[in-house]
Amino acid sequence: GIQQRADILDRVGNEILTRKEELGTLLSREEGKTLPEGIGEAARAGQVFKFFAGEALRIPGISIDSVRPGVVAEVRREPVGV
Repeated sequence: GIQQRADILDRVGNEILTRKEELGTLLSREEGKTLPEGIGEAARAGQVFKFFAGEALRIPGISIDSVRPGVVAEVRREPVGV
């Protein structure tokens, strides 16, 4: 559901932030960036994942378990024509 999505995005963000020096080194080698630029880019990527983990929880609506295993339906009510 929505909480699971947020948890996954948060874990990805944490992993990227934990490995930002390693990922930054790879980015600097691959793209010709300076090491601080590569590390900064990796850190920003981790922060973006963590930001969207929080945003996932702000999605209005409800989650409903489906009769199919592993499937969740999300219901959102949005005004039409506004």
